[in-house]
Amino acid sequence: MSKNERIIAPNTKVFMFDSFKARGFENYLKSEFARFFENGGESVKVDLDTAQKSCSISAVMAGENSPIRVQLSKYEIVSEGEERFLKVVEISSDKKWIDTALSEFLKGKKIKIPLFVAAAL
Repeated sequence: MSKNERIIAPNTKVFMFDSFKARGFENYLKSEFARFFENGGESVKVDLDTAQKSCSISAVMAGENSPIRVQLSKYEIVSEGEERFLKVVEISSDKKWIDTALSEFLKGKKIKIPLFVAAAL
């Protein structure tokens, strides 16, 4: 095995695992929040980096023609007893009004999530 193979292989495995987790998170978002997305969430795309605890979500919202992007630059998974929460540390959007709303209503907040979602994140 060459030096490059040893360096690249672990990162590739992490990327593939994050990609698999991202697809699971996409499916969760589509099933739980379909009413908020155009066409039941067909446009939802998630990029996940569990090492950096960051996530990027792109979706066409109900009634809209173009996708919005939300960048969860930093999140934490918080355990309280048997429950798990997603704590939003840093969040932003490519649309100013959504960016403002996200910062006001989600930044610093904890959102209860299912255990399987917490395990993926």
